[in-house]
Amino acid sequence: MQNKFLPTICVSPNDTIQEVLRRMRANDPAKTNLPAGIVLVIDEQNKVLGIVTNGDLRRGLGDNMTLE
Repeated sequence: MQNKFLPTICVSPNDTIQEVLRRMRANDPAKTNLPAGIVLVIDEQNKVLGIVTNGDLRRGLGDNMTLE
């Protein structure tokens, strides 16, 4: 059975880092039963292409990644 909140932590490959951060912050694990600090990158067929973690974002920002 799929968690009805799963779409709240999903983004497309074309979404911005700002959208990834927004989705990550919007997830409340106590309410959604989904892990904190991750976002799934999915394609149009809902196939998982990858995972972005809060650690990935911190490392990227440390390497001068832009938020666009």
